Amino acid sequence: MFADNARIKVVKINFKGCEDELFFASLIDYPRYSGSGKTSEEAIQDLYNKVKYQVEEAKELERLL
Repeated sequence: MFADNARIKVVKINFKGCEDELFFASLIDYPRYSGSGKTSEEAIQDLYNKVKYQVEEAKELERLL
């Protein structure tokens, strides 16, 4: 299970001649919950939400640049 302060790195990969975008997210650090009472499914959902948020932030940052 992952804590709310898990750090995630998001990288966008572009292939020459291809319009599709590929985002790769990896965990940098993932402290464990201790006594949080969260189930494994809740912890996985928390991590999924964090990755989704970081990808959206990366897209917004790229749009602004």
